[in-house]
Amino acid sequence: PCEDYEEFYSSHGYSLPRLQYMLQNVNGLIVLPGSYRSHKAFRERNYYMVDRSAAIIAVCSKGRSGSMQTLGYAMRQELAYCRICLDNAGSYPLYPPLTPETWEVERCGF
Repeated sequence: PCEDYEEFYSSHGYSLPRLQYMLQNVNGLIVLPGSYRSHKAFRERNYYMVDRSAAIIAVCSKGRSGSMQTLGYAMRQELAYCRICLDNAGSYPLYPPLTPETWEVERCGF
């Protein structure tokens, strides 16, 4: 997360007790410099994860999003990936589709 991740959680209506539970149960925590208000901070976080991965699983639509940008970066790094496409899933909070059989899935290297 970014330096002000607690503010991000509270301002977006996420559960701070759940956040604290997750933080108490992680093997390690890396807090990147910057604010959640900066798209650069999210991009740096996502690239950090890709740079330390052998493969990724992405759940996203085909449009422009941070998840698609991260997938594109992983593909340029030639990582194995699996993309679960939400384009036919409807709108949040109804996605992903109720059954995995309806998911559109693209794989490379798995």
